[in-house]
Amino acid sequence: MTERVKSLRERALGREHKRYRIRKNLSVLNKKTETLPVVKRKALGFTMMLDEMPRYIQEGELIVGARTLFAPRASSNEDLSRNLDFVPDAETLAVESPGFEFYPAYLTRAEKDRGAELGVAEGYVTSHCAPGFEKVLAKGFGGLKKEAENSLKNFEEGSREYDFLSSVMLIQDGIAGFINAYADLAEKEAASCSDRERIAELKGIAERCRRLSTEPASGFHDALQLVWFTHLFMLMENYNLMSLGRPDQYLLSYYEKDLEEGRLKRRDALELLSCFLIKLNDGSDLHTDNGLNVIISGLKPDGTDGTNDLSFLFIDAYEQVKLVDPQINIRWHRTTDPVFMKRAMQIRGQFPMPPMMFNDEVLVPGLKGLGVAEEDARDYCIDACQDILIPGKSDFYPIFAGTYGIHLLTIFERIMPTLDQYDSFEDFYASFMEELKADVARTVDEANRIDALLPDFSPTPVLSMTLEGCLEKGRDKTAGGTIYNYTGFIGGGLVNIADSFAAVEKHVFQEGRVDSADLLKALGANFEGYDELRALLLNHSPKWGNADSRSDHFGKEIAELFSEEVLKYRNARGGRFVPGLMTHHQVRLGAVIKATPDGRKQGEALAISLSPSIGQMKKGPTCALSSAMAIDHTRFPVGTSVDLTLQNSFIRNDDDLEKVVSMTETFFEGGGLEVQYNVLDPDVLRDAQAHPDNYKDLVVRVWGFNAYFVTLQKGYQDELIDRAETGAR
Repeated sequence: MTERVKSLRERALGREHKRYRIRKNLSVLNKKTETLPVVKRKALGFTMMLDEMPRYIQEGELIVGARTLFAPRASSNEDLSRNLDFVPDAETLAVESPGFEFYPAYLTRAEKDRGAELGVAEGYVTSHCAPGFEKVLAKGFGGLKKEAENSLKNFEEGSREYDFLSSVMLIQDGIAGFINAYADLAEKEAASCSDRERIAELKGIAERCRRLSTEPASGFHDALQLVWFTHLFMLMENYNLMSLGRPDQYLLSYYEKDLEEGRLKRRDALELLSCFLIKLNDGSDLHTDNGLNVIISGLKPDGTDGTNDLSFLFIDAYEQVKLVDPQINIRWHRTTDPVFMKRAMQIRGQFPMPPMMFNDEVLVPGLKGLGVAEEDARDYCIDACQDILIPGKSDFYPIFAGTYGIHLLTIFERIMPTLDQYDSFEDFYASFMEELKADVARTVDEANRIDALLPDFSPTPVLSMTLEGCLEKGRDKTAGGTIYNYTGFIGGGLVNIADSFAAVEKHVFQEGRVDSADLLKALGANFEGYDELRALLLNHSPKWGNADSRSDHFGKEIAELFSEEVLKYRNARGGRFVPGLMTHHQVRLGAVIKATPDGRKQGEALAISLSPSIGQMKKGPTCALSSAMAIDHTRFPVGTSVDLTLQNSFIRNDDDLEKVVSMTETFFEGGGLEVQYNVLDPDVLRDAQAHPDNYKDLVVRVWGFNAYFVTLQKGYQDELIDRAETGAR
């Protein structure tokens, strides 16, 4: 690690960039603008933010630019450095919301009132997307403007298409001004600097920014800077939860060209890439979950292996930097370079932190089944969490679907009180399945209602201009402008449901050891006074994650019905609803979902995605993966997830590492879609909870994202400690 990287890393951990932030109310509305189309007002708001932002360049920075403008405080004691796990209901995993979700006012009072009636707010976020970085790198912002100008000729003035394209051109002018302002700042700092080496760097930054204000990237440093600017603009429009896609693929040609022509050595590229990764942490103190994902390796569109030297360089840089963002993930297929697979699993930090791993052999066929072209399916990436999408060509936005989908346990809560009305388990189970069908239909209707309103309330011209199809059609992505206009629809709570049905079937209907009325009383009392019954349900019932045929059967059958129902429907943008199986926010939801027949009390965390409940991985991680393989993962192209906790002692040496790699490959060869390992030490976590100042850079995985352990709410810290206590040894 170079001294530059050490210094920038320490500043990032110390949050020195906070001092450049300001808070201000902004509005584009006046008598002249309030009659403009909403998309033009949105573009004006974006350029206004660019103009108003304070600019700075930190000492030693090689990648420049920052988002420094935020909303006014909601309260006098609010600290902009507080973290927020941003979900539509503004759940705070950390202490309090910082009020950073900000866009200048652009809707009139009448429009806001109408939106409130319809359930759509000003600035409704449509993130969870991977912008077209490859397109921006190849064409530059000036090239995108020319593309919009050429497309504009095909549409009449005053048409929706004309308004969208002219808004894009306005945005491009604002972007050029913003980037040129950084060139001016670099030149100014160079003029007052006494360090000859830094003067040269600042002049290089100025020249680079001047070019990149309109031109495409011409080298590796250019490309990193342009990707950062693009990502920064996406955050300004969409707040957070924006993916970086497959940077080892779209940056590779710039890296190789510089190496071949002698402008760059690998060690210099490592320093540049490390600086880039550190810069990505500029906003990491604003969120617990930034959703800043990178995925590397995997198949190329032509079907060959995409693993390359830049894939390894990303691992090296990530291991050097050891900050919370970005999250490094990898793609696997049958011909993945085994050397790379082992290297990726060896990432070291406070704990070993193997990346999330995704299986091309499952995902490519699953995406093709949706109608995605094979070359595009091979190019998939993940979004801000674990959902699958096509970079630069898709809008798989999942939040429309009932705030991420439906939670199966909420359906179970509705039918459970009627248990004593059924003479057979089959009838009770069938009533759940009918409710599931009805909930999917209701959620689709609500999702389509909101989806159809977004072009009029919250278009996204900045993001849309980078996506294939939008400029050609003159259509925002919220209006179906891009190539693949799907809606992700997530099903949560599957494991607790499967275990609950297995327990009810066995103890109430098959063996008759538990009276249905008594079970309902126990659940209503949250098992207080029913310790013996709870012990029976917890310890003597079929449990997912142990290759148990009954629990696995229910998980498989419910998952298949969910997939079948979701795939029936089409969305308001002309695409399909696409199913996925994941359970997130396990602590928050566990606090509100009532006690369940699997023995879980209200207040206890839910099982994460397709992972066993805490303490129920009795037969080890291999059996846990076996249960997940009971499901046909190709039926869930938006994604599934298995999160397994291993104790730190589980990976002690290379032989142990080889076993984990082999276990992972066996899971993938058996049809698994995604797996991640959280390697934890309960003693370290307890000490970090007691002495947070000693563990400021302790990174853990909460579900599909990493976070600094000490920034999490105590409930999530406790849940991670519980997982670590019961993890595989």
